[in-house]
Amino acid sequence: MAAAVGGALIGAGAFLFSWIAGIEGLSLFSWTFVGLVGGLAGAFADSYLGATVQMMYRCTVCGREVEVHEHCGHPTVRARGWAWMSNDLVNVLSSVIGGCVAIGLGNILAL
Repeated sequence: MAAAVGGALIGAGAFLFSWIAGIEGLSLFSWTFVGLVGGLAGAFADSYLGATVQMMYRCTVCGREVEVHEHCGHPTVRARGWAWMSNDLVNVLSSVIGGCVAIGLGNILAL
């Protein structure tokens, strides 16, 4: 829900900036819809990548699965995921995916 609302607000903000700049283009509804869909695409990409390929570690003290090399004051051990797929990379990829979906949808609606 937060991703949908946040994306819609970003889309509405983009409409406001384009209106202030005097740029003809999409309507308020279209901008809001593009933001909503882009935000959801990014959020779903983040969840999918985080659950499938993100590098995760297991705490040797409490047994929790964590994203860091140290937990409970002790080193963690690799639990799953691709060694090079950090949480930061998942966040970047998710943002790029959401942005690309929004750009593509915006171009389709602008036709």
